[in-house]
Amino acid sequence: MAIPLRLRTILLTTMRWTAAWTVIGLLIGIAMTLGRVPPMAEPGAPSGYAFYLFWIPVCLGVASVFGLLLGLLFSSLLAAIELWMPLVVAESGSFMSIYGWRLVCGAIAGGMIGFPVFDWNGFWYMAMGIASAVVSGFMNRPKVRSLAL
Repeated sequence: MAIPLRLRTILLTTMRWTAAWTVIGLLIGIAMTLGRVPPMAEPGAPSGYAFYLFWIPVCLGVASVFGLLLGLLFSSLLAAIELWMPLVVAESGSFMSIYGWRLVCGAIAGGMIGFPVFDWNGFWYMAMGIASAVVSGFMNRPKVRSLAL
């Protein structure tokens, strides 16, 4: 049974965003381990790195779940916009038709995660959704042919 094109696009976009955020979580976890960030501000925290290794799986897990949710919401919103407004999203070459809807969907997806959980700090999650949409738009930009001699 073949997966419809829109569902395949949603699945692949969600997997890419999950993978990207997992790598970001891994890097943050390694940085927090090497920086010996204590879980609580206590004066008697151990000085060895072994105590701080728990940051790697914690950051990896939190970032991958965030990427999964953000990617699923983003790709679902983008597919819904393409279904409901095919003429608006048509390849007209304008900024809004190429990148604008990605930014709007990224902001909405980040807000849908951030505002119910963190109240007004949800603006940070909107910013992370927009930043992810910018990177996604850059990675999926239309190819421009060069005039190489």
